[in-house]
Amino acid sequence: MTLTSLPSLTAVPSSLRLENGQGVLQSGRLDLQRPQASIESAPARELPADAITHGEAVRYTRAQMEMRPVERADAALMSVVDPDAFSRLRDALQQDDDGWRALLGKFSSQIPSNPQWLDDAYRLPAARLLERTRYLMDLSAI
Repeated sequence: MTLTSLPSLTAVPSSLRLENGQGVLQSGRLDLQRPQASIESAPARELPADAITHGEAVRYTRAQMEMRPVERADAALMSVVDPDAFSRLRDALQQDDDGWRALLGKFSSQIPSNPQWLDDAYRLPAARLLERTRYLMDLSAI
């Protein structure tokens, strides 16, 4: 490609007429090669009737949104080790009570002194709870 084959950027289009140094725009049609496409007949726009499903709207509590992943893992372990404390934690989460932090903090401080809780006998049921409840976001599944 040579430099002469490029369009001139300084050439005056035919639709612009110069009079006394002033430019006047005349009506006209700009000739462009625009592709013609119909989006109505595009196969990507056609979805099967069952492709989109609507579920129920879920309201998460502020407490559920504030829980960090490590706190969620500790809460799931609490459900296996101390079910009574976990039921109090679940109630606090559902009622959006800030008391969940104290309940979980008390339990989390006990984990280092109980290394047996890190065995599969405790961790696997806790992992199943996290999976079933989508990491404690669906408290109705408990």
